[in-house]
Amino acid sequence: MPGDICPKKQMTIFDFAKLKRSQQELTIQEVAVLFESYIEKDIRVTVYYMPSFFIEVNTCMEKNEIIDIIPYRRGAKIEKEKDIVYKEFRNMFLLVA
Repeated sequence: MPGDICPKKQMTIFDFAKLKRSQQELTIQEVAVLFESYIEKDIRVTVYYMPSFFIEVNTCMEKNEIIDIIPYRRGAKIEKEKDIVYKEFRNMFLLVA
């Protein structure tokens, strides 16, 4: 159940890092927003957005299994991504209103 994994307060990168791998995977499925996905050699890289951080999931294409789950929140890449996500969400809400 999502309530068991993601408390009512906003999940921080530290909260996410403390979760067991299976709980991290479930949180990504239930809470995170797909941001970007691309293939690099034989690895599918998928980036998800959470309100205070991003999560990169690396999946082996051959075995179709997750190799790494990497949460991050700093750097030039994330600042660019935050701006894009903010603009996309803002536009979504303006279209609904």
